[in-house]
Amino acid sequence: MKKDRTELFQAVFLPKPFAKRVKKFFIFPIILLLTACSPSLYSIHVKYEPSKDTAKPSVAPLEQVVTVAAFNDARPEGDDLLIGHVIKSRGRRIPVIPKKNKLSQAVSESIKNYLRQTGYAVSDNAPTWDSKEDTLRKEWGRIVVGGNIDQVELICKDDIPIKRYHAEVKLTVFFADTQKGKIFYTVSATGKTSLEHIRFSEEILGQQFNGALSATIEDIFRGDAVRSKIRDIIGHVP
Repeated sequence: MKKDRTELFQAVFLPKPFAKRVKKFFIFPIILLLTACSPSLYSIHVKYEPSKDTAKPSVAPLEQVVTVAAFNDARPEGDDLLIGHVIKSRGRRIPVIPKKNKLSQAVSESIKNYLRQTGYAVSDNAPTWDSKEDTLRKEWGRIVVGGNIDQVELICKDDIPIKRYHAEVKLTVFFADTQKGKIFYTVSATGKTSLEHIRFSEEILGQQFNGALSATIEDIFRGDAVRSKIRDIIGHVP
């Protein structure tokens, strides 16, 4: 009955073309408002977040200070800010970038934090190193850790009702003795995370990315291989 009254009102008081214009007048602003509410950029804090099974080393701490160089962004895309996208239901891709530092600096800081938390003495300096032996400098300190960011992927498919998150990070790390001008150990690792959730947020984006980054770092230093090789270089007996 209510529908019949509405149609009768439109037929008597509103010519059809005018009724259509009134409908568009109200609907279009709503569509524009919803579109305007969608941000053009997302940003996350990139940092090391220890996993529950991260164990302290069973051996004595190293007295030798380790210097961590700024990492090189070796991704083929060549964009040192972009780390991923949020893909909206209609296919719109919104970039995701680090909130503070460039990704290369954030990765370097994350490795420093891991090393400090697991008993290493770490220099505050972060020299620029291209991971080549002929560019090592003795003034950086005896042991230098550097490397490449080989792959980074952070995707969230922001569908209704389920949001699907996926993150992947691959690093190659070089350990060098500046006195000899030699790289004495190289290791690569990849970390991945995935999540399905009913909610979308930058916080969840950060959790997924940092989970993948942290898994990669912990895999690189897993066991006692790195610590043993450093002890061999500096002449300490385990």
